[in-house]
Amino acid sequence: MQERSRTVNDLVNTLKSLRRDHYEYLEVKQLAEILARHRAKARLALKEYRDLKRASLSETDPIEKLYLGYEGMFLRDHLRDALRLYVMVNHDYHDAYTSYMNELKKDDTLTPPMSAIFALEPKSVTLTPANQVTKMSHPRLKRARSA
Repeated sequence: MQERSRTVNDLVNTLKSLRRDHYEYLEVKQLAEILARHRAKARLALKEYRDLKRASLSETDPIEKLYLGYEGMFLRDHLRDALRLYVMVNHDYHDAYTSYMNELKKDDTLTPPMSAIFALEPKSVTLTPANQVTKMSHPRLKRARSA
């Protein structure tokens, strides 16, 4: 039991040492992917637990019901651990996201990449008879009109 407690404390201390005030985009994205993975695991654990509870309620055999109860205890513990881990990752993700967004807001000298500037630049389009598209200029409609 003491070894498990020591291992948990080591993991918590390592996690605290990885946290910082400023995160980069790729780190926030990585945390978002980890969060999605743990959300899926927590949902799966919840589904398994609910399915087992339904099965144990509908079971009539006392021996089967007893072992379903034992399995339910293990699934409940697994669900609890999965939810704890999800909440911890969710907290870390939102801290990193908030830090990243605050850093972006603080820096007023941001300029978008050149490709974004060209994409946002208004373009003038002159319509000539060659590039005017109307409902009746579609090839299928032309064929239908001529038939």
